[in-house]
Amino acid sequence: MQKKIFKERGGIQIGDSNSLDKFSASWPSVKIEIDLSILKISYPFHKTIILKKTDIMHIENHKILLYNGIKIYHRRKDLSNHIFFWSFRIQSLLKFLCENGWPVKTEKKPKDDKDGMWLKA
Repeated sequence: MQKKIFKERGGIQIGDSNSLDKFSASWPSVKIEIDLSILKISYPFHKTIILKKTDIMHIENHKILLYNGIKIYHRRKDLSNHIFFWSFRIQSLLKFLCENGWPVKTEKKPKDDKDGMWLKA
């Protein structure tokens, strides 16, 4: 059986805008690869972030200025809390994540959702 995988090029911002160690790279220098259990982001200078599905609390659609992308909320202490990946096919990326059990926060909310956050997993 072949692994399902999603690949896309885009841009990244790591660290918030006030951070001294903020890193940004624009399209097409960043690559995201996602399979059923690993999310991998590779960016310039041969840096790679690898997150297991269990490392991720949730992922949400997020906008910074004109860029539409995903913000990744994770449990890892060795990585910045702010990881933002953007691309021109963000809806395809979100669809892949939802269909393959990744915890995606959506704007749709079932009636029984009391805390205002619905995670599709």
